Amino acid sequence: MIWKLLTGLSRLLFVIVLAWMLYSLFGRRRSARVISESRIEFAPSRVAIWAWLFMIGFLASPAIKDLVHHQGNQWALLVITCFGLAALAIFSSFPETIAVTAGGLEQIYWLQKNTRIRWEDIEEIKTERGGTITITGKDGTKIVHNIFLADRTRLLLEIKQHCGENLPPDFPREPIGGE
Repeated sequence: MIWKLLTGLSRLLFVIVLAWMLYSLFGRRRSARVISESRIEFAPSRVAIWAWLFMIGFLASPAIKDLVHHQGNQWALLVITCFGLAALAIFSSFPETIAVTAGGLEQIYWLQKNTRIRWEDIEEIKTERGGTITITGKDGTKIVHNIFLADRTRLLLEIKQHCGENLPPDFPREPIGGE
């Protein structure tokens, strides 16, 4: 039983590394989509979407298979629960699309209520070099742009353009292309 678990964990690690390598090769080259003059969307790449779905299927399939063929073993029930919870966690952490409009920023979720921050309500913008941008509103609402979403540089430029003088003095904390 322990060898089966170790084999499964090594396959899981292999799949995670493979998905990460594929994303790093093909996923970062996407530009934001200009929907109209007043709307720009920063959506996850297709590679990221397929990698997410593949990971969910990879984790959910053993859980479903073990659930169907469950023989009353408590160890098997624990494995089913772990794989099922991992698949659910990956599904719920899917990167959401961010839309830039004339009124502000909107993060569009798949299974939750969308969040909005108006341009004048932006209180804090945290940037990490080559990674995450966290925009916080006055009411505590957060919009997060992570590495799975398109065109980080364009989002920084849009924030700078719309917020003007209301930006923190050290924004951006990294060079923006085109300057």
